[in-house]
Amino acid sequence: MKKKKILIIDDDQVLLAIAKVAFGDTVEVITIDSGLDAIEIMARHDFDLVVLDHQMPILDGFGTLKAIKQFWPDQKVVFCSTTVSRDTMKAFHNAGALGAICKPTNIAKLPVLVQAFF
Repeated sequence: MKKKKILIIDDDQVLLAIAKVAFGDTVEVITIDSGLDAIEIMARHDFDLVVLDHQMPILDGFGTLKAIKQFWPDQKVVFCSTTVSRDTMKAFHNAGALGAICKPTNIAKLPVLVQAFF
C-alpha cells in the first residue's frame, strides 16, 4: 500500500521540524516555510493532503490556497491555525478548504488531527 503524502506549509521552523518527527514513518511528509515555495513544490509532486498555516508573511494562507485551487482544484487542503473561530472557519470553507484544525499546543497531536481529512 502506498504511503500517504502530506505537504505542511508554515513559517514556523520549529513547528515544521516537530511535525515531521511526529508523523514518523506513518506518512511521507514534506515541509516548506513559504506559500510561494509551496506552489513550486506542488508543481513537481502530488499530495494527498496539504496542511496550510493561515498567517504567513508575503503570501498568507488565503493567497496560497487561491493559487493551489487555481492549478489543482481537487487538492485537499486543511488550514492549521492558532486563530480558528466560527468566522475563520466560514472563511476557510468559503475559500475552498476542507476545514481547519487549531494548532495544538502539543504539535505531536497533529497526525491524529489530520487523519479525519484523508
